[in-house]
Amino acid sequence: MKEEYHKGHEEENHKQHKGHEERNHKQHKGHEEENHKEENYEEHKGTKKGIAKGAKRGKKGAGESVEALREYQAGDRRGLGIMGYQPIPEEDEAIARGVIGAAIEVHRVLGPGFLESVYERALMHELQLRRLPAARQHALLVIYKELPIQEYRLDLLVGGRVIVEVKAVDSIGPIHEAQLLSYLKASSLRVGLIINFNVVMLRDGIRRLVR
Repeated sequence: MKEEYHKGHEEENHKQHKGHEERNHKQHKGHEEENHKEENYEEHKGTKKGIAKGAKRGKKGAGESVEALREYQAGDRRGLGIMGYQPIPEEDEAIARGVIGAAIEVHRVLGPGFLESVYERALMHELQLRRLPAARQHALLVIYKELPIQEYRLDLLVGGRVIVEVKAVDSIGPIHEAQLLSYLKASSLRVGLIINFNVVMLRDGIRRLVR
């Protein structure tokens, strides 16, 4: 009788202990699931913040790129050195018009077919007759990072401001334009003229370049 009572008491204690363990396990599992949900929420929240910050930085970087592009297109002279968008001084324009007028007179008298040296001397003389100061075969020293490299000769430098390259060729090519632009850059001048006398109508042989 005692043994049966003792055995029943042990079974009841075992059941109660087992029930406590199951309840503790469920509570622990519930806490873990709740903590996991909170962690996922914080991670998701942090991810959204990170995405928002990244997008903000991306918009800022894009804005800076657009601004840099606008400065470039506007010819910002602080760091880009682009001068083509700056107004050309009226003095330069007046000299260029005077040179073209003189060249038209030279071409009217001589016509096409002579060597460049002939047109160069004739144009120099016509400029003097029109009281436009000019220098023939003017020296231009090319400097690279404070090192003198080589001296070039400009066909004509008129008024100390406009470079004139005299040609007697079939047509003005890209190399002629590149050469004149290099001269303008090296001399820090703004306006240059290529005048090709080997044409029927001189207006077809004039090329004006600015920087």
